[in-house]
Amino acid sequence: MKLKKLYCNKPKIFPPIHFNEGLNVVLGEIRDPKNRGKTTHNIGKTTFIRIVDFCLLKGHSSSSFWRKQEDVFSEFIFFLEFSYSDGFITIMRSFGNDSRVNIKKHQEEDLDLSIDDTTWNHEELTLSNAKDILDGYLDFEIIKPWNYRKITSYLLRIQDDYSDIFRLAKHAGRDIDWKPPLAQLLGLNGGLIEKAYLTDESITGLENRIVRLEAIVSEFKDDPDRLNGLIQLKREEIESYEKKLQDFDFKDVEDDINKNLVDEIESEISELNSQKYYIDLDIKSINESIETKSNFSLKNTEKIFNEAGVLFGEQVKKSYKELIDFNRRITKERKEYLVLELKEKKVEKKKVIDRLSELNTQRISALSKIKERETFNKYKKLGDELSEMKLSLLSLENLKKDLQKLEKAKDELDRLNRERSTITKKMQEVLKNPSKRYSRIKSSYNSNIKKVLNRTAIINTKVNKNGNYSFDAPFVDDEGTSTSEDDGHTFKKLQCIAFDSAIVMNSLDKKFPHFVIHDGVLETLENRMRLNLIELFYEEASQGLQEIITVLDTHLPIKENGEKLNFKENELIRVLHDQGDEGKLFKMPSW
Repeated sequence: MKLKKLYCNKPKIFPPIHFNEGLNVVLGEIRDPKNRGKTTHNIGKTTFIRIVDFCLLKGHSSSSFWRKQEDVFSEFIFFLEFSYSDGFITIMRSFGNDSRVNIKKHQEEDLDLSIDDTTWNHEELTLSNAKDILDGYLDFEIIKPWNYRKITSYLLRIQDDYSDIFRLAKHAGRDIDWKPPLAQLLGLNGGLIEKAYLTDESITGLENRIVRLEAIVSEFKDDPDRLNGLIQLKREEIESYEKKLQDFDFKDVEDDINKNLVDEIESEISELNSQKYYIDLDIKSINESIETKSNFSLKNTEKIFNEAGVLFGEQVKKSYKELIDFNRRITKERKEYLVLELKEKKVEKKKVIDRLSELNTQRISALSKIKERETFNKYKKLGDELSEMKLSLLSLENLKKDLQKLEKAKDELDRLNRERSTITKKMQEVLKNPSKRYSRIKSSYNSNIKKVLNRTAIINTKVNKNGNYSFDAPFVDDEGTSTSEDDGHTFKKLQCIAFDSAIVMNSLDKKFPHFVIHDGVLETLENRMRLNLIELFYEEASQGLQEIITVLDTHLPIKENGEKLNFKENELIRVLHDQGDEGKLFKMPSW
C-alpha cells in the first residue's frame, strides 16, 4: 500500500497533492524574517498529516479542527487515492459529514472522483463499517486479527507522537488496547499477550466475587459441617410443626372459612417473605461492597521492607502506585455496577412488599369471621412459627449454596492462575526463541540508529512482574548497559523514526503499508544528524519505502561543501510559506 494522491472538491483552495514512489517532502519556507525565531508557524505542515489520517478513517471528536470551525470547513470533501495489492482504492470523506464514507476500487491511477456522477462501490457507510470493509480489502496479514487502524499511528507521526516509541499519544487507555497489536506487529504473538490481559481481567473479577461471597458466608466458611447440622435440625423441626398443622381440628370453624384458600394465601406469603429476606441479604451485601475501601498503605509496606533491611526502591514504589491506581479504576467501575444492581434490587423489593400488603389484606378478609376465636389463634400461631422456621431454613440453605459458589469460584480462580502461569511461560519462550521478523526488525532498528547517530540501540522486550510484555528501545554502551541518551526529545524522535522505518522496511514483501509519514523530522537536530537522516531516507526510498516528511527550510542542513542541502523539485509535493494565503495548506484566510 502506497499513497498516490490527496485532493479536494475545492482545488483552488486545496490543490491536489501527488505522491512519489520514493521521497516526498512537504517544505515550509519561512520567508518573513520576523518569523524565523518562532517555534510554530501555522502554515499547515502538521494539518496535512491530520488530513491523510482523516482520509484513512481516523475517528472524529469535538476537538478536530474542522469541527471547531464548521462554518469554514463544512463544504470540504477530501479524496485519498492509494495503491494496494489488487489495484487502487479511493476514500471519500467530508468535513461536513465526517461520520459517512464512500469507497471505490479501481484499476486506473490518478482518477478525479470529485465529479458528481462517480459510481462508488460503497456509499454512505458508517465509519465503523467503512473501516471493516477497507480492512478486508487491504488484508494486512501481519497484524491479523487486528484492524489496520491499530498500526496507522506508527505510520503517521506528528510532534505529539515522538515522546514514546511504542505508546503513542492516542494510547491513553488500557494496555490491552495497544500492546497485543504491537506485539503482533513485531512478530511476538499478540494473541498470547491479549489472552494474558483477558485472563487477568477474569482473575480480578473472580477475586472480587470471592470477597463478596466470603462476606456473606463468613460465619460458616471454615465450618461447613456446622451449617449442615443446623439445616438438618431445622428440617426436623419443620416436619414436626407441619404434622401438628395437619392434625389440627377445624371442625368448629369449617362453616366459616375455606381452609384451602387460607393455605394458598399463607403459602404465597411465606414464599414472598423468603424472597424479601434474600433480597435484603443481597442489598446488605451490595451496600457493604460499595462501602468497602482499599486500606493498602504504600508507606507501611515501605516501613516493613526497611525494617527487614530491604531497599524499597523508587521503581518498586512506582509499580505499587500504578497498581493502586489500577485497583482504584477497577473499584470505581465495580461500584458503578453495584449501584445499578442496588437500584434494581430495591425495585424488586418494593414489588414484593406491595404484593405482601395485598395478600395480608386478603388473609384478613378471609379470616375476619374467626380471627377472635381461640381455635384460629392457635392455628395462626402454629402457622406463623412454621413460616419463620421455613424462612430460617431458606436462609441456611441459601448460605449453603453460597458456600458451594465460593468453593466453585476458588476452584475456578486456581484454574485461571494456573492458566495464567502457563501463558507467562509461553510468552517467555517466545522471547527465548524469537521469530525471524522480530530479529530482523531489531537489526534494522539498530542499523538505522547507527547510520544517523553512530550509536548502538536495541529493541528490548521482557516479561514484567505482572506477567505482561514491556517494550523498550534504549541506547547501550559497549557492555550492553542502557544509557540515558534516549531521555532527550531529539534522540527520542530519532528512535521513533528508526523504529517506524524498521517496521515497514521488513514488511515490503507483505500486504502492508509501504509508507511512513514523519512530521518536523529535522527540528532540534544537529547538522550532521540531519545529513545522516536524509541520507537514510534516500537509502530506504531506493529500496521501496515511500518516505513522506515535513520540514522547514530553516532546518535544512549544510553540506560539507558549505552549501545548503535542497531537495529536488520532483520530491517537493507541496511548498508552504508564511507570506500570504497562497502559502498556506488551505489557500484562504486563517480561521
